[in-house]
Amino acid sequence: MELHAHRTGHENFAESTDEIKPLTEEEKKEQLAKLKEIMKQKRAIKDVQEKEENVTKEKDRRKQGREGKEIQSKFQEQQHLKELEKQKKQKEEEKQHRERVRAQIEQDKRDKKAKLEAEAGVKAAASAATAPTPSAVQADAPKKEYAECRVQV
Repeated sequence: MELHAHRTGHENFAESTDEIKPLTEEEKKEQLAKLKEIMKQKRAIKDVQEKEENVTKEKDRRKQGREGKEIQSKFQEQQHLKELEKQKKQKEEEKQHRERVRAQIEQDKRDKKAKLEAEAGVKAAASAATAPTPSAVQADAPKKEYAECRVQV
């Protein structure tokens, strides 16, 4: 209050010399019309600002949606590439496994052939020592004659 008294020069607040003049009906209507006009202008400005804000929000939302879709598509593409790499690696591993199995089979065949040749060499040496006559070979294995046969398809 002291600050107000110092600024305005009032000393006795109970006795105010300023009287507020009562407004006439026309002045009241004018002030009311002015206030309504001011409120209308403020409301219009607020509406324009809200529309602009909504437009920018919608643009941002669409932009974020597009970016989200791009990120998702890139992620799916990376996953697809990883899956392709995985499949390619599996195929390569399977191919190598088949090659190892084939090589092992070939090695087994060679070993078996060498073993048979070694056994055949031993039998040949033993049979050469006891060579049977040609008539004995024929008597041991008589030929069978077959009158019929079956073909299964």
